[in-house]
Amino acid sequence: MLIFSISVHLPLSLHPRKLTQIFRTNLAITVRHQKPGGIPANFRFLEEIFAQNGTSGNGSGSGSGSGSSRGGTIVYVPTTKGVEKVAAHLTSVLPSTIKVVSYHGKQDVEMRRRAHVAFLTGEAAVVVATIAFGMGIDKPDIRRIGNRGRRKLNLGVAAYW
Repeated sequence: MLIFSISVHLPLSLHPRKLTQIFRTNLAITVRHQKPGGIPANFRFLEEIFAQNGTSGNGSGSGSGSGSSRGGTIVYVPTTKGVEKVAAHLTSVLPSTIKVVSYHGKQDVEMRRRAHVAFLTGEAAVVVATIAFGMGIDKPDIRRIGNRGRRKLNLGVAAYW
């Protein structure tokens, strides 16, 4: 479906296509319904991941955990106001060794740059951002991506790969 949608809008008929499955043994998707109770109820799973695995919080895997808490975490939120709320909540509930930064278009350029660098270097383990943050992220150890709110495009599960 996605390939068809793209080919309708772009002249791809001259290019050969290779279709492969989206199933990858090293990737997993977990869908969680949003629960009543707002932000605290919906992000408790992140608290549990970091608590169970005892990460040092630098995002680069230097903690003593089993590995599932290692690497970076991106939480996408559709609005700038939501980004601030979720980042504030996670900062208040995660251990102080786990740095949380926020990133959105209403921040000044320097603030966004600092958040971006902190996440890429592993200084910050979690970034809460609007969807624009994902454009051009080249970080090999991202282990979790969360989405709060609905995606604007109905592309299905394949859009998360």
